[in-house]
Amino acid sequence: MSSKVHQVHIFQNRIPEYRVPFFLQLIRNSSNRDVDVKILISSKPYQNRGDEAARFVPHEVIKTKSLRIGKLNFDIFLPKLKLLDAELYVVEFGIRNLLQILFLKIFGRGHLAFWGHGEERGRDFKKVELILRTRILSLGDYFFVYTKSGKDFLINNSNFKNEQIFVVNNSTDTEAIASAKLSPNEKPSLSLPFEFSDQSAVTVAAISYLEKSKKITTVLEIHKRMREQIPNFRTLICGEGPERQFLESISGEGVFYLGRVSPHDLAQISKVVIAVVSPGPVGLVVTDSFAMGVPIITSINQNHGPEFSYLKNGYNSVIVQDSPSMYVEAINRVMKETELQKSLQFGLAKSLENFNIDIMTENYLAGLEEILGEVHG
Repeated sequence: MSSKVHQVHIFQNRIPEYRVPFFLQLIRNSSNRDVDVKILISSKPYQNRGDEAARFVPHEVIKTKSLRIGKLNFDIFLPKLKLLDAELYVVEFGIRNLLQILFLKIFGRGHLAFWGHGEERGRDFKKVELILRTRILSLGDYFFVYTKSGKDFLINNSNFKNEQIFVVNNSTDTEAIASAKLSPNEKPSLSLPFEFSDQSAVTVAAISYLEKSKKITTVLEIHKRMREQIPNFRTLICGEGPERQFLESISGEGVFYLGRVSPHDLAQISKVVIAVVSPGPVGLVVTDSFAMGVPIITSINQNHGPEFSYLKNGYNSVIVQDSPSMYVEAINRVMKETELQKSLQFGLAKSLENFNIDIMTENYLAGLEEILGEVHG
C-alpha cells in the first residue's frame, strides 16, 4: 500500500466488554499500516446487557434516531458531513441498520462493507424479514464475516463472491484466560463459595446471558438429576440477565450464581469445572471454553451463533440430543471415560491455536488492506 493514510469508519450500535480488546488492537495495529480506523458509536445503544464498554475504546458518538415500523425497529445514524469522506464504511449487518446503510450508500463517498454472522442458524424469519435481509445484502460491496461457515452461507445465498468476503475468525480474548491459568502468581479474582481442595465434588458451569432463550432452566434440571447421582454435584451459573432473580428462586442446593465474569474469573473457574453445560444457543463461549481447556456440552438443534461451527464432537466438545437425560449421560462420560478426556484435552489445546485477538485482528486488517488496495489499485 502507498504512504497515504486511508480512512476507514466503523459504525457500531454498541461495544460490549468482550469486544474491547479487539477494537483497541485494531486501532493500534492499523495505525502502523497506513490505515486510520475511526470507531463511531450510536448515541442510543440497543441490546444493553449491562456490559456496555464503549468508554474503554477511542470513539465518536453519532447522533441516532430510532424508528419503529410495525414490529421492526430501525436506527438512523446522523453523522457529521466530515464522517462521510472515508474510503470504506463498515456497518454491522442487520435489518435494524437498514436506514443507516441506505444513508451511507446514498451520501457516503466510499465503499460499504458489512460485518457480522453472515448466517443465522435455525432462525425462523418472517417473509418480510427475509426480503429485507436479501435487499440489504445486495447493497454491500464487501463482508467481514465471523466464521468460514458464514462465508460458505453467503456464497451460496447471496451475490457476494469469494473475493468480497473476509473471514475474521471471531474470538474472545482467549490469551487473557490462558495466561491467567498459567500464571503461578495469579491472585484469585473471584470468591468461589466452596473449597478447591474438595476432590470428591464434581462441578460444571453454565456461562451465559440469563434470558429465557439460553435455557438455564434446563441447566437446573440437569443439575437436579446429577445431584441424585452425586450428592455434592455443583453448578456454577456465570452471567447476568433479566431471568436471574427467577432462576435463583427455583434453584436447588448446590447451584451458585457468580454474576458476570472476567477472563481472570474464567481462568479460576476452569480449575474446578469438568464441563461447560450449554443447552441453549452458544456463541463466543465456544472460544472461552477452548482457552479454559474445558469442553462444552451442547445440542445440535439450537439457534446457535456461527461459532458453533468451531466445535467437533468428541474432539473439543460433546454434542448431544436436546434432552436433560442426554446431558446427564454426557457429563458422566466426560467424568469417567479416560480416552474421551484425552481426546478433548488435545482437541481443546489445538483449537485454541486458531482463535485469539491477534489472529482476528490480523484477518480483519488483511481484509482492509486488500479492499483499499483494490479501491486505489
